[in-house]
Amino acid sequence: MGNEKESDCVSFRDWLLSMYPAVVKKTSQFKGNNACDHYKAILMTISCGHLKNMSLGFKLRGEDRSGTYDIIKMFLHGSAGSAEVKVAYKPAEGFHDWFPVDLPSHFNSDTIGIGALDTANLTCAATWLKDWVSNDAWYFQGFKLKAQCNNTDTTVEIDKYASVNEWYQHMNNHWHWQQVKDDVVASFPLSPGYWKRTEDDGLGGEKTVLEERCWSNISSFLLCLKELNPV
Repeated sequence: MGNEKESDCVSFRDWLLSMYPAVVKKTSQFKGNNACDHYKAILMTISCGHLKNMSLGFKLRGEDRSGTYDIIKMFLHGSAGSAEVKVAYKPAEGFHDWFPVDLPSHFNSDTIGIGALDTANLTCAATWLKDWVSNDAWYFQGFKLKAQCNNTDTTVEIDKYASVNEWYQHMNNHWHWQQVKDDVVASFPLSPGYWKRTEDDGLGGEKTVLEERCWSNISSFLLCLKELNPV
């Protein structure tokens, strides 16, 4: 499913939408994407409709002064609501770890729709009011999201932002009392089509859950789709 032609993606996307009209509404926010991204969002919505056991992986670069005196958080937003993930308090260079996303606390459910989150906002806030102690720049390597499909227990992840490699910093032109509030330093779009299996497919690439279950048996592809369809 790699190196797709846009025309092929348009045809396949339109076919999927004609076969699964219930998916149209669930993926309508991704219509502005190119056809290849849109059909991948449709495929993941069909094959992995809901996610559970979600976690966030975060990493700073290892170079000198890549750490910060600030507090770093990630906020996940979408139609389902928002989730706050507390990442680090004054992390050193090279800091990296995984953090659970508490779905029940934020969304009142153990699962969340694969299209229910559309933005990840990275924030930081000062730990002290003095500029020379806090609000320092830090070198962000990237983040991943990992979860399991609720219907198959297949592990999937978003690794699109694993290599951002950008310096970020809290805005220093705030009043002192504002510097201890979370300041959004970067926003990252999320889409169902960004989720993919974590295991290598043996061909040097990654497979969606649907490809793993159905693509290998193209003769019964329609039947397999219907069996997986959660909508």
